Amino acid sequence: MMLKRNLLLVAVTIAIITVLGQAWKGNFVDLGMNEINSLDDLRGRPFYFESIDSDTEYYREYRQMYMDQYENCDCIMIASPTGGYQMGTSSGIQEVQVERVLRGDQSLKGNTAWIDGMPGLAYYEDEDKTRIDALLNYMQEGNEYLIFCEPYISDEGEVIEMEEEYYHTDCFFGYLNITKRKDTGVILDINKSYTYEELEGYEFFGGCQSVLDVKQEIKDALLEEYLKE
Repeated sequence: MMLKRNLLLVAVTIAIITVLGQAWKGNFVDLGMNEINSLDDLRGRPFYFESIDSDTEYYREYRQMYMDQYENCDCIMIASPTGGYQMGTSSGIQEVQVERVLRGDQSLKGNTAWIDGMPGLAYYEDEDKTRIDALLNYMQEGNEYLIFCEPYISDEGEVIEMEEEYYHTDCFFGYLNITKRKDTGVILDINKSYTYEELEGYEFFGGCQSVLDVKQEIKDALLEEYLKE
């Protein structure tokens, strides 16, 4: 339960930053970034990574934690991204079509929902660079994902009612591609710029092959656990 509370605290913090990021979208007018309403709008826009995973031992040490953290997850769904995207500075929000609900509110099936915790973009004027903060890639249209997520909870412990369905996930293994299950990682160079279209076929990012390998191992174990027939 302590882990779940910690995850919720992190997620709420991300959500607050994301809301602030939405309010700051006017700062991106000159770059045209305030016009981004779908992932297609990201095409042709170069960006640099804020950081890149290279610590293999970290993932090996905390592998069981990543396996255990979804045991008490309120909502587990299989969904496909629609292409809808809302941009924030710390994280982005993607719209999905819910295909199946493995745990949680069954009324979500067949409807759309917004998932917070996707990569966010920010422009650094002193560097004249756009940077992305991402451990996982955006969810790609035409693919199904296993998504572990939670509704937004108020300080009083009540689900916050919104006009549309909004959930938050985590940026490590919170959404996993089940259409492309293997060989979905790519090794990145922190000094190189990338575009969305260069990376759209990948799921995991890493600075070395060993990091990608251990991420794949954790993904395999999570799919085996939560996609049991």
